[in-house]
Amino acid sequence: MMPRKEPEPQPSRSEKLAVYRNEACQAVFSSPENAEIRTKKAVKSLINENHLSVAGLSTKRLNAVLRSLQEDRVFESSIFAQAAFPELRPSELVEPAPVTAPASVPTQAQATMGVRPKRELLESLERIYLTGDYSDITIASATRNYPVHRAIEGFEGVITLHDNEPLVVDMMIQYLYLLDYKPAHDPGMQLAESKQNASAIDLLLHAKVYAIADNYAIDGLKALAVVKFKSSAGEAWNTKDFLDAAIEAYSSTIDTDRDMRNAVIQVFASRKELLELDEVKKLVRKLDQLAYDLLLYFHNEGRIL
Repeated sequence: MMPRKEPEPQPSRSEKLAVYRNEACQAVFSSPENAEIRTKKAVKSLINENHLSVAGLSTKRLNAVLRSLQEDRVFESSIFAQAAFPELRPSELVEPAPVTAPASVPTQAQATMGVRPKRELLESLERIYLTGDYSDITIASATRNYPVHRAIEGFEGVITLHDNEPLVVDMMIQYLYLLDYKPAHDPGMQLAESKQNASAIDLLLHAKVYAIADNYAIDGLKALAVVKFKSSAGEAWNTKDFLDAAIEAYSSTIDTDRDMRNAVIQVFASRKELLELDEVKKLVRKLDQLAYDLLLYFHNEGRIL
């Protein structure tokens, strides 16, 4: 009998960061025509065509890391990159290459298609988000009213979202204006503990943001919530908050909606010690679909004969 081949481990955070910072990888994968590339074969082709390499990584491993980064869309937008790597400074984030304008467009107009107008638009939206200037519609959560603008949503002047948690609504409104959301944390947390504590607290929030984004068909917010969830899980996978987020992911989405569920499964798969905890065993017994997804994942990875 041939020895069973061990599956390759999930890319680590340090591997992802090293590849993201590689200028050659940035140049290739921030190009708009490569934004949707996900398959092993297609990524391998780009690696070979562009002679990509990263110190310490084999070509096979580089392929796996690049596919993971493509799933997180980090080369597509600096917002997704900041969500995946919150420790990076703005100057370290990659802006995607602008789409090439048709030859008939004047040179001056081509210049307006770059990064600066996008930044100016976001800055303008941020100002009216913070001030409420020129608002002509109100979104009301259980604890707060948001003066917003009819260009985003609205027909009768007021939209009530009292069935949704106020903080989750707040994150959604932030995204509609800023294409990002940032939960506030207790400034009194000790520095040594703040990073893991903040990540743990945010895990459940990201799962709930994903659910509200799915409910209102905001696909970009769904994708961003998954990236933020993965980043937080890297710091706080061994907390009760992660288990609560797993429950939320499986109770607030339908079986065919896979992105957040897949993110949960990947955490379990990369941290096998989790499956040895009594709390996790109880959770797996409670959520039949989670148990099935774990079994299917390990089977597909060759970990079950």
